[in-house]
Amino acid sequence: MRCSCGYAEAPRTPANVAQIQGRAHRTPDDQECTPFWENNRHPEDLAHIYHTDLLQIRFARSVVVSNEKADGALESFFRTLAESLRIGAARSLGLNQREIGASYRIRAFTTPEIILFDAVPGGAGYCQLLQKQGIRKLLEEAIKLLKCPCTHSCRACLKAYENQQHWDILRREPVLDWLKPHF
Repeated sequence: MRCSCGYAEAPRTPANVAQIQGRAHRTPDDQECTPFWENNRHPEDLAHIYHTDLLQIRFARSVVVSNEKADGALESFFRTLAESLRIGAARSLGLNQREIGASYRIRAFTTPEIILFDAVPGGAGYCQLLQKQGIRKLLEEAIKLLKCPCTHSCRACLKAYENQQHWDILRREPVLDWLKPHF
């Protein structure tokens, strides 16, 4: 839930909503703000619970970025890895790319964790099929995708409607170089 001042808090239960609405809080400028219901604004719900199947892929090897913009380079690397696995998964199962979603998490020592999920509430069983066919085939599809002769990324390899907000940071070569030693 978000107040008009910008303060946000997630309710843990439906009963918790009333407690949050009545609670005073501080604004981002460290001023006292009136509770949600007193400032004539309706609270916004910014969260959604989405039950579906997922496949969690953890790599044991760290990602090393030797560049002055390490944060941006890490985000670029992890997003590109996630997108290459997502698109590779869809291709290996013969699906439309929109059927599978991807997210990532940077674990300790910058080791990647990629989460692939069915983009259908309740799941469609795609992640189970990916697990049955094996991670090796998924990685092979991702590597084939990353071997595109383009500069950074293009519509033939990584750019898709679903990931257009990330087009500026998709860089296939570092991910390809990192994945190659696995094969």
